[in-house]
Amino acid sequence: MTGEEPYDPAYADYPSDEYPPDWDARRRRVLERDANRCQSCGVRNTRVDDVWLEVDHVVPKADGGGHGLDNLQALCPRCHAEKHADNEAVQRRAREFDRRNSRPGWLRLVRVLLVVPVLWTALGGATRDEWGRRLHPLSVSAATEQPDGTGVTVDVTVAELWSSDDDNVGQLGRLRGTDGEGRARFVVWAGGDHPRLSEGETVRLVGAETATYEGESQLVVDRWTAVVTDP
Repeated sequence: MTGEEPYDPAYADYPSDEYPPDWDARRRRVLERDANRCQSCGVRNTRVDDVWLEVDHVVPKADGGGHGLDNLQALCPRCHAEKHADNEAVQRRAREFDRRNSRPGWLRLVRVLLVVPVLWTALGGATRDEWGRRLHPLSVSAATEQPDGTGVTVDVTVAELWSSDDDNVGQLGRLRGTDGEGRARFVVWAGGDHPRLSEGETVRLVGAETATYEGESQLVVDRWTAVVTDP
């Protein structure tokens, strides 16, 4: 397997006990189709976490399942391991996923004792979402101070929504911080499988990308961003 072969539909019938030469391209197609979201639990891989989605054969290779896109799905390591309890390699990756997303014991102790509360606040603290991911939300002001191209997690309220004639734009408007401080434009690119936002709604953007548009700070929501509507 070279990893450089372009996607070729003919490889759907490649011997089921092997991976086709175009597996890397095939894998990317599946992740894009599934919007970087686990098709079992719904967790999305973003710029700021360690989900690292895997591509699973719906009908396992061992049972004769082929490599066609209709027999492939994105799964997070944990859901993949639940499906393949007897596969040690898959189980090992799931354990690594849990390890990456578990806060070290010494860091938990520091937070409990509040030895460095000012530093903790500056870093945005840490919180866990419903999938167990460790996230570090920033204020809008802190997020927009980051260099362009930085992935950030931020809790925001939709202040304004604007219309757009660009087919690539799903939504466009301005956000404010949930603390009332900080303002930024935002753009949600079309095709990202995100919920529609409403003015006044409070959401968490996980893995939004910082940018500048016509001199104004902007947060970009794309397929590498999760929009949590009940943070």
